[in-house]
Formats: sequence, C-alpha cells, structure tokens
Amino acid sequence: MKSSGLICVTGMNRTVAGCALMFLFLISTGIVSSQSRVHYAGKDIFISGINIAWVNFAGDIGPNPPDMNQFRTEFQTVHANGGNVMRFWLHTNGSQTPVFNGSGFVTGPGPVAIQNLKQILAAAKQNDIGLILCLWSHDMLNQSELDTVELHRNARLLNDTAYTNAYIRNALIPMVDSLKGNPAIAAWEIFNEPEGISNEFGWGGDDHVPMKSIQRCINLMAGAIHRADPSALVTSGAVTFQTLTDFNPGPVAGRLPKTAANSSASNLQTAADNFNIRHRSNSTAEEYREYIEKLAAAGDTNYYRDDRLKAVGGDNLGTLDFYCVHYYNGDGDNFNPFLYPCSHWGLNKPVVAAEFHVNEENGIPHSSLYPTLYQNGYAGAMAWSWTDFPVAGPMSEIQTWATLSYMFANYRNDVIIFPTTGSIYVFNATPGTIEKTDTTILRWDTEPGSVVTLDGNSVSVKDTLLVHPLVTTTYTMIARGVVQDTNKIVVTVLPTGRIVIFRAIPVQIGTGEPVILVWHVVKGSTVTLNGAFVPAADSISMVPDPANSSYTLIAKGDEQDSITIDLQILSPDQVDRAYQAYVTASSNDTVAYAFSDPQHITDGNNFSRWQAAASPAVQTVQLDLGRLDSINQVVIRWGNKAYAKMYSLQASPDLVNWSELVYQSSGNGGPGYVETLTGFNEVARYLQLILKSQSSNGAYSIAEILASGSVATGVAVQNSTIPAVYALSQNYPNPFNPSTQINFAVPKAGHVELTVYNAIGQRVAELINRPLDAGNYLAKFDASKLSSGIYFYAIRAGSFFQAKKMILLK
Repeated sequence: MKSSGLICVTGMNRTVAGCALMFLFLISTGIVSSQSRVHYAGKDIFISGINIAWVNFAGDIGPNPPDMNQFRTEFQTVHANGGNVMRFWLHTNGSQTPVFNGSGFVTGPGPVAIQNLKQILAAAKQNDIGLILCLWSHDMLNQSELDTVELHRNARLLNDTAYTNAYIRNALIPMVDSLKGNPAIAAWEIFNEPEGISNEFGWGGDDHVPMKSIQRCINLMAGAIHRADPSALVTSGAVTFQTLTDFNPGPVAGRLPKTAANSSASNLQTAADNFNIRHRSNSTAEEYREYIEKLAAAGDTNYYRDDRLKAVGGDNLGTLDFYCVHYYNGDGDNFNPFLYPCSHWGLNKPVVAAEFHVNEENGIPHSSLYPTLYQNGYAGAMAWSWTDFPVAGPMSEIQTWATLSYMFANYRNDVIIFPTTGSIYVFNATPGTIEKTDTTILRWDTEPGSVVTLDGNSVSVKDTLLVHPLVTTTYTMIARGVVQDTNKIVVTVLPTGRIVIFRAIPVQIGTGEPVILVWHVVKGSTVTLNGAFVPAADSISMVPDPANSSYTLIAKGDEQDSITIDLQILSPDQVDRAYQAYVTASSNDTVAYAFSDPQHITDGNNFSRWQAAASPAVQTVQLDLGRLDSINQVVIRWGNKAYAKMYSLQASPDLVNWSELVYQSSGNGGPGYVETLTGFNEVARYLQLILKSQSSNGAYSIAEILASGSVATGVAVQNSTIPAVYALSQNYPNPFNPSTQINFAVPKAGHVELTVYNAIGQRVAELINRPLDAGNYLAKFDASKLSSGIYFYAIRAGSFFQAKKMILLK
C-alpha cells in the first residue's frame, strides 16, 4: 500500500485517535483502493496523459497518409513533459474509414488503415507513449458532418447485428490481429460519448439509437477484441458518470447542471455554445435545454456493467477492462470526479477521467487536478486536448505541460511505463544565466541503477551541486545502463561591463512630463550615465530637457558596453499614451495568422497586428499604460474587416474600479476600419476592450490602439479602502530586471497565496502565503537569481484564481 501522505502533528493522546479516524476516512472514501491502476506494459500504471484526439479529423488512418511530423511533435512533447498515454480517434464518424459496400456492409478497415496505424504506433513507441485507440465517436450520427447515406449505414451498423458483425469480421479483427502485441497499444476504446446519439440521453443535431444498440455493439466488439488478442484491454468513454453508476435508477429532482432550465436566455445560449464546441454539436439553446432536462429525468444506470452488456449482446467475453468517463464544467457537481473519490461511484473496475479541461475546478487549481484524481483513487487523467490548444489559448497548453511534469516528478514510479537504466530525466541549471560573481545550482535525476558521471566524475543518480563558473560553461552528464543517455547544459556567465537592460518608461512623452530611466549592469562593472558615475542597478525619475533628451549608459569591465536612448519629446496632445504599453489578450491565433501577437497592438506599426482566436465567447484585450494618464481619446485601428460590431471600452486606475468610456452595439469599424472614440476624460492606467461577437465567429483583429491625453498630476483617484472585488494587476515594470511589483486587491479577509511559476509551470517563488485582511496590497518580486524568460504569477484567495504573464529581461 502506498503512503497516503498523511502527517499527524498533534498532542500525544490525540495522535493515535486522529490518525485512526483519518485512516477510516481514507478507506470509506476509497482513497485506499485496489482498483486504481491500469495494467499496461507489464505493470500497473496511473495514466497521466492527454487526448490527441486527432490531427486530421476522421482521416488519420486513411485514405491519405498521416501527418507524421505532427504526430511525432505531439508524442515528443508529451514524453518530454512526463506524460505516458494519449487517446487517439480512428474511424470517428466513418466518413473515411472503414470501407463500406453499396449495401452498407463494411468490407475492410481501409486500404492503408493498418499501415497508417503501424506508422503512428511506431512513432508513439519511439517516445515511450502508449495509445488508447478509440474506434467510433458520437460523430457517426452527426447530421451536420455526414450525408444521408453515411448516416443510414452508420445507423445500421449500430442497430443491426448483421452489419455490426460485418464490421467486426472485416475491419476490427483484421486490425487487432495485425497489431496485437504492439507495445504502443495501451487499450482499445469502442466509443467516444455514445450517449450523445442515444434515445435516452442524446443531444440535438444528431440522429439517435437506443442505448441497447450501443450496449450490444460494445459487447460484440469487446468480445471480438478479447478473442483476437487475449492480452488487450478494452474500454469505452462515457459522457458523464450518469451512465456509469447505479445511484439513482429513476428521476432525481433538483439535479440539473448549473447552466440548466432556469438559466437566463443569454446564459443558456452561452452554455449551449460551449456544449457545441466541446462535443462538435450544433444544438440550439432550446435543444440544449431539452437535453439537460432529459438528463435530470433519466436517473443513473451503469449501462456498461458486465452482466448488462452480456445480457444485451450475448458474448461472455464482451466486457470492459476499465472505465473511461468525461467531465466538463456545466455537467453538474453530482458527476464531478474532482469532488468525489473513485469509490463514491460503487464501481469494481479502474476508472480513468479521460476528458476534462485543465482549468480551475470547484476551487481546485489547474495544477492540482491530476494529483487530486491520483490521490482520490482514479486510474488516470487525460486532458482535452491537443486539438483544442489553439482555441483554449496559451495558458491551457502551459498548464497541461506543467501538470504532466508535476506528476512525473512526484509520482514517477506510477506513471513511467518503460523505465530503463541509463535514462536521464532531469538535468538543468537554476538559473541558467548568471552574472560573473553569482552561483547556480545543477540538478539531475536519472533512472535508479544507472551509472552516472558529471564532466567525467562519478555522481549519484539524483542530486544537486552548487557551481560558480567564471565564464560561460558547458556541463555534460552521461548515464549508462540498458541505454546510454547524454545531456548537456550551458550556464551563461555575463561578464562585467555587460548592460543587461537600459530602458526609458515611457519612450514618448510630452514637454514638461517626467520619464523613468531603468538600468541593470553586471555587478562589478564601472557605470556612467551621461558621464556621471551611477550604481550598477538603479532607476531615476526626471523631467528631461527637450534640448538634451539623449541618455547614454556606458559600462566597463571585462568588456565595454554602451546604449543610447533618444527620447521622443512631443507636444502633450501628440503623445500616444498607449505606445509600447504591455498588452494581455484572452486569446492569440497564431494558426490563422502566424505573426499574431498582442504586443503588436501598441508597437506603433500599423502593418503588424493581433488576431483573436475564432470563438463565440466574450474576448478581452487589456493595456497597462505603466502610469496614470488623463485619457480623452482612443483610436482603434482594426485589422480590416475583422472588427467588433459590439464592444465596451473601459478604463481603470487600479484594476478594481472600472469606468465604461464607450459602449458600441452595432459598429461598422469606422472609415477605413479606424474608429476614433472621444467624449471622455478619464484618469487611468489600464484600458480594456471587451469584445462580444454577434455571430459564432469572433475572430477579431487589431493592428493598433492609440490613446491621447496627458499625464495625471495632482489627481486624487477615488478608491474605497476596502476593494469591491478580487483583482490582480499587471506587474510593473514589465519587462523587468531584476525586480518588479505586483498590486492585488482582496475584498474580504482570508488566506491568500501569490506564487510565481516559470514557463513550464515549476514554482520559483512564493510571495504571499498567509491570511490577509481586506484591502489593497503590493508585493515585490526579486528575480535576481533567475534567468531571463517568461514567468507567470498567480493569486488564489478562496475560490478566486487568476494568473498573468510577466517577462524577465536581463
């Protein structure tokens, strides 16, 4: 039995009783369970992975060759971040494979289906990735994806045993026979969310069949797989726990999801839109309402229990080896695997949470979703999905890699499927770039039993070493065993005399307005600013002389470096207050437009732009001007026709108190797609555009946002002592070196955590972790020991969670 991680620190007389009660709790909630692993590659593992789910929807195994470059990229990336299994869809909707004859019978898997599958499996094995091969999806009866002939033949395959057996005999068994024993096959999965096409649970936009037809197909196909390959595991993917439990066989009052029948029309439409995106459906809001009412009335039944599958299909081998279940926010707390231990569902097989979004869930942060499932006795966790990353945004991808890396670092024995001596798992330097007088820590972790050397010297399989290189140095680690692995890292040492950063904030100012000069030079350097000696790292605020607005920083040491900044001093009414402001956006579509970047919005270049991901959801763009300005005009240069017809322009001095400057409900983008917004005079540091689509495609594009006004001086910004809402401000300055400050607001007393993570999700600093009273706070972050790069900082207070990006530039 694995340790539960329980630590009892109490008085002696209370310790035994307390631990005993906790032990009873663990047993009663199922955290201690014998059904919490999937047997794969000769061992019991926790599946820690992600859905592919496809590269070419329904066409990855034919008739065209698969995109092997993309598959290799995905397998390599998941492996590099510690993942072990991916879920991959095969026929999906039957439009490309298998092969049907004119009578609707399946005659083969497809001319290149097996060949393509072998290629994909070989690439997976090269990266130590196992695949769950999902045969069919609810898409096989999707009215918007298929024509009438395709819908009818798929319905016959589901409803008529003769057609089902033709598929089994001519396509499924040949695939299993050709691939049995392949080490990259973790399991076969019969269906993805078949309930969506059932009479009992089906949603709009699909044809429907009885659940008994689905049960019969699962029974017959699972039996065929077990006969063709007795070592194979078989599963099926339930849309929620409602069809996987026997809690309540009849209707259950008050069990609608939160986005249910009593929701407002707008909320219901938003819920329907999210549902359609998630399930590739096209349900109307009313159809979605009918669907969730149907769920509430249906009750709970485990349709996939062994005896029920056998009773419908008649094949004694046609049972599932483990269960897969999906969960998304909006499915209702009653079916939430993150709120209940696995034993809660009363099942006697391992259960894998095979689809969910890596977002905060009921107060559980994204970083804790996989560990929560692990600790609660589930057999695996698989995020949805590589396919969705362009839509969900960069944070979704970063969060997924971070949590996979966390699982590998903390539960490696349970997630590694092909452990091999000689493997190097971790070898890095923190920080990777240092100044000449600094030190850094080398860290490594290799497979136990390996023989390991660092620069030719024997070291243990896992350790750390403090080093003090005086010049840029390469460190080489070699691990030997069944394989030999070699990793090299370079620690960059910045010499004295090197200027790391020299910036003016802002670069463009009005006559008589102040500017801040910020610089950082490698310690031990001799530094002058316009000929006067200054510290190696400092900042000054001044009102420049228009006749002498050039500033030169010179550093001397091992080398000599110099940077000159020429300020743009204009008439105050000509200054663009948004120039080079830091921009954050809710999405960034580099697929449709490879050069898209939110920072293009304030770069002064009308030919660069930001492109939003196409989505019906509300999208936001936020500018941090860096200081308080009195704004009286904002110009939006849209990316041609990709303008927002409906939007709100808002301003805030502190990210807590917001004022709406402009509300546009039926805009036309303006002449030449340039809109000039006036009629206000607002003191603000932050500007925000809230963009609302009037269609299903909110693919906005903005080339530039300009703001006119003046520096706010002597202005008393009204702000309540007690903030109204939680808020996390953009750090300032940003980019920064080596320190920055972060403002945040707490509307009520409680425990607050403010944490900094690197780009792969590793925690690098904990700024706040204690109870705080309600109020506005400022935290300072010193990154002098970290290397340049992108970092994220996140606040958690009760159920509130928010994260933002910052850039360390040394």
